[in-house]
Formats: sequence, C-alpha cells, structure tokens
Amino acid sequence: AILEIAKQATSMGAAGAILEEGSAEQTIIWEDKEFGVLCKARADWITKDGAFLVDLKSTTDASPCEFARSIAKYNYHRQAAWYLDGYEAATGQKATFAFLAHEKDSPYAAAAYYASEEMVEQGRRENRRCMCSRLDQRLADRICLVLTDTDSHQVCDYRSVIRLVLVQPD
Repeated sequence: AILEIAKQATSMGAAGAILEEGSAEQTIIWEDKEFGVLCKARADWITKDGAFLVDLKSTTDASPCEFARSIAKYNYHRQAAWYLDGYEAATGQKATFAFLAHEKDSPYAAAAYYASEEMVEQGRRENRRCMCSRLDQRLADRICLVLTDTDSHQVCDYRSVIRLVLVQPD
C-alpha cells in the first residue's frame, strides 16, 4: 500500500515534484516571542530549499470537497499556521504549506492542496486564542497554588485573579 501511495503522489506533476528532494520528519523548535514559551512541530517533509512544508494526510476521500471537510473537522488550518509560524521563527524563512492527501483504500488516489493565506490566518488566530487560554490556565494554577500555600482556607477564583494580574502594570 505504501508503495502505491508513493507512486500516486510522485506522479502528480508539480505537486509530486516537491517530494523529490528534501528531508522527512523534521522537528522544528522555536520560542514564541509573544508568550515566551518553547514550541515544537514535526513536519512530514521539508523541501531541500525550504520553500514547502508538506504534511501527509490519509483520508477516505481525497476529493477537494471532502478534504475541505477534513480540514475543518480536524483543524488542519491550525496545524498549517503552527508549522509555518514555527518554521519562520526557527529559520527566518517563509514557506508554503501543502497537504498531500492520500486515500486509505485502493486505488489510493492522492491530491495536493496548498494552504491559502486566509486559511493560515484563521488557523493563526485560533492558535493564539488557544495559546492565551492555555497560558491563562497555567498562570491561574500557579496563583492558586501560591494562595493556597499562604492560606490553606482561602478559595481561589482563578478567573478573577487572572484578570487582576493581567491588568496590573509592570
């Protein structure tokens, strides 16, 4: 099956050509400057010139309409934004994100889809909201721990504490 999928993918003209030279399963590590946290992504394929990050996706239907549904259902737009932002932060180079969708069953049809700017921007907005929410929770957990340590009878409403902490000047 893998050989059939590879054969389909490389026969896709320009889209298949991006798989000719590059590196598989590349880990990207960077520091998010806004939040000051280390981040990581693992690209399935990065072209030799760094112009494309490629993610292989198995699917039951690689047609444009059905793969668009998969993008929405599995938040692939967020993945595209995360990888592109990480790659640029780590290397200083902008890239294009491509999904190589391949069907799970014979005849293993394959199709390539490039992430549009609109798609990446939507993913980027959602990623920032998630990052902010996650860091708010981590901050709240730390604040609650400190408040609990100083007064074991005190109940911490972390949402109000976070609002106070985030609004206070440096």
